[in-house]
Amino acid sequence: MPLHRDLIYIDHKDVTDRVKHFRYGGGKCHVVFKNGEKEYAYSKDRAVIIKTALSKDGAFQIFQYLKEIAEAIGLKNDRDESILAKSYGSISHIPNDSILSFFLNGSLPSEIDTSNEAIVFPFGFNSSQKAATNLAFSNKLSIIEGPPGTGKTQTILNIIANAVMTGKSVAVVSSNNAATRNVYEKLEKYGLEFIAAPLGKAEYKKNFIDNQEALPDLSEFYLTPKQQEKLNKQVVALGSQLSDFLEKKNRLALLKMEIENTVTEYQHFRKIYQLEPVYIPNHLDHLFR
Repeated sequence: MPLHRDLIYIDHKDVTDRVKHFRYGGGKCHVVFKNGEKEYAYSKDRAVIIKTALSKDGAFQIFQYLKEIAEAIGLKNDRDESILAKSYGSISHIPNDSILSFFLNGSLPSEIDTSNEAIVFPFGFNSSQKAATNLAFSNKLSIIEGPPGTGKTQTILNIIANAVMTGKSVAVVSSNNAATRNVYEKLEKYGLEFIAAPLGKAEYKKNFIDNQEALPDLSEFYLTPKQQEKLNKQVVALGSQLSDFLEKKNRLALLKMEIENTVTEYQHFRKIYQLEPVYIPNHLDHLFR
């Protein structure tokens, strides 16, 4: 599949794949199609050239470089083909508003205002997981990192829930099959596996098609636009309160840690200097034992 740096529309039809090359001259767009050498001239209202992420030379060269790297060192499939290079080869053009476009052009996408949007957390959360979920919807690109057991999968589930709730689709991908299987099994645990389709290997796709089950009755979950608007406002208000509570909870944990550290130092101090006992309020007495 050829890689197109620009998209070409003639009379509102995408003819990019049919064009060998084009140029501007005399106030018109001159086009040569692949099936011949004749040059056709179109007025600006008939021929429209749409710039893509690769229209700039720098971005195009970076993309070509990435393809060459993938071809040289990428993982191979059973036919000794580079998996990543093959994926690059399937790209015909890169839209200007895509994440890859921002990367190739050395820029960052602008933030999305989600202050009035309801973000729900049906799978539970702590302050860092809440922040990660919010960032995922307020930015076109976000990264969540942390060691095992810190709740990354739980955060992914909350992101999936909010995306599905607003009618979006989600692709959960990983170089590790166990990671995607873990997400699916968690959905299965909560009886939500019907919203997901395990893909990737051919056997996964076949099993999914061969073992289709009837969808559960979701009529009781239906909300009218008025009900949905009311609930959204409540969720936004409650979300603000929860953020305040979580901040206070974290502050409380830090204060407790400071107290415990102070108590440890105090105990060592008393032991070294053999000091007499001092009065300790009853509610703190257990800390000094």
